[in-house]
Amino acid sequence: MSFLIIVPTYNHAPTVESLGVGVLHAHSETEILFIDQGSRDQTTKKILQLEEVFPDRVHHLVLPKSRGWGHALLTGYKWGISRGYPWIFQMAPDFSHHPVDLQRLIYAAHAADAVIGSRFIEGSVYNDHTLTWQIQRRLSRAIKGRLGLPMMDVAGSFVGYSRELLEQMPLGKIQATGRAFDLEMKVMAAHCQARFWEVPISAGHGGRNQKGNSGRHRREWLWVLANSEPVTQNDSTGYEGVQHRPMG
Repeated sequence: MSFLIIVPTYNHAPTVESLGVGVLHAHSETEILFIDQGSRDQTTKKILQLEEVFPDRVHHLVLPKSRGWGHALLTGYKWGISRGYPWIFQMAPDFSHHPVDLQRLIYAAHAADAVIGSRFIEGSVYNDHTLTWQIQRRLSRAIKGRLGLPMMDVAGSFVGYSRELLEQMPLGKIQATGRAFDLEMKVMAAHCQARFWEVPISAGHGGRNQKGNSGRHRREWLWVLANSEPVTQNDSTGYEGVQHRPMG
């Protein structure tokens, strides 16, 4: 069984090669799909070099310009579904997600429909300023309560979905093109009665340049929060797995 990992890129030449090698070494059946959004540095060149060395495991798409984190990921999910990958994961290109943690997500995939690399459960290590971590954890808890979601890290972007679940989800209705995409996907998966497994990861801020804090993307967050129907107990089966205790 092959696991497809989607990695959106935009001017990530310093990290894309080492990240790609790390993903391929994380599991013998991983494949990686880079989706470059009009990089102006050497990102595309380095992706092509990786693809030359690993022609059966490295793939790429080049979009004419950056239209957001969510737009790139949705393009990748559709690509992976059409090619029959049983599981599709996503991760950041800047080592704010670590390839070694991908092993945990893949292990969890054997007993779930959706897996989440979480910053806010026991065992997680978040390499960021304490105040930022506290604010993000509190926001995540507030959104979790507002929407009735079963996971602690509602905005986490290190996630994976089974193809069976993705085929049930109305992906054509996704509105967010920025970072709010990750929340919208989780809400949609929960309404499809997904079994979630949340695992701890070591996370922090790399040199993100996805412009996730722009005014337009903040408005997307508000739109998703305002327009998402809360998940009822019958919608989501909650957690499957051993690590889901909140921190603190």
